[in-house]
Amino acid sequence: MRRLETADATLELLPLESSRDGPHLYPLFHGNGREEIWSYLRDGPFRTVDEYVRHLDSFAGRHDLLAFVVRDATCAKPVGMSLIIRISERSESVEIAYALFAPDVHGKGVAFAAVQALLKCVFQDLRKTCCVWRCDSMNAKSAGLARKLGFRQTEEIKGDFVVKGRLRDSLVFQMQAQDWQAQDRSLMGSGTR
Repeated sequence: MRRLETADATLELLPLESSRDGPHLYPLFHGNGREEIWSYLRDGPFRTVDEYVRHLDSFAGRHDLLAFVVRDATCAKPVGMSLIIRISERSESVEIAYALFAPDVHGKGVAFAAVQALLKCVFQDLRKTCCVWRCDSMNAKSAGLARKLGFRQTEEIKGDFVVKGRLRDSLVFQMQAQDWQAQDRSLMGSGTR
């Protein structure tokens, strides 16, 4: 578990457990117009909580990914989730994917703090030399977060794949270990950890 501090909250980054976290995550991403969260993803929205929990179950026990839930430490309720994917001993690169956060925490630094913790996992725990961030070219929030975190855009893939009946163009961003280390030292020096 990692504890994360934002201006408004203390957060925890924990391994995702579908039966524990799924019923709490479901209402964050479904109902009240929240289905737009799924616009840029291949899957979702899901019709029922059980269907969503089964979807989260598909992440369990896989060696090529790590799934995380982001919880508000004060109430132990999830506010988001994310994955580290494409994990392989043969590759020095992994990818952060599926970064979903509740609409009511948007703009409060939650996603930024959570992805910083994921980057620490990538570069310190997994000892990878490169982290990739890939998003739909129409997803300005995701691309903006990548840039704010210090990722550099390296590629645009036209017609990458079909999402919800639309041919998606993907933006590919990368961060190298040495760039993250310099950024991490800078954050420690400024007291913003």
